[in-house]
Amino acid sequence: MTSTQQQYLAEWHDSFVNYTAQMSKYVDTMKLMPDVTDADRQTMDLFKALLHSRDVEEVEKDLAERTIKNSMLDKIEKLDKDMVDFAVEHIFGTPAFKEVLKRISYHQIEWNKQMGLAKLNELQIPIVD
Repeated sequence: MTSTQQQYLAEWHDSFVNYTAQMSKYVDTMKLMPDVTDADRQTMDLFKALLHSRDVEEVEKDLAERTIKNSMLDKIEKLDKDMVDFAVEHIFGTPAFKEVLKRISYHQIEWNKQMGLAKLNELQIPIVD
């Protein structure tokens, strides 16, 4: 494996770990808001469980070992789909929970952009303003 490939996989690992950690911290912060109900907190705990699932741990491990498997890619896709499904299922929640889902969705979009930018940078493809 080339050093460029190793660097890309290391960055992908760090990005994935940071992404799930930031999402988890964000959920914890939102749970502290005064207008969040007990039902919201319970629902947020379920969402947080997605971020700490066995699949997420396995993806982190595979990326740390620089082992790219179809099953790992499938697990990342499943996590993204599970988060969307979760948001759709809870879309009629309280205003506070709707805000949580909105922020989580925006975070996902931003993470995808960062991954694209990292790949462009790694491949030394210039970005023109």
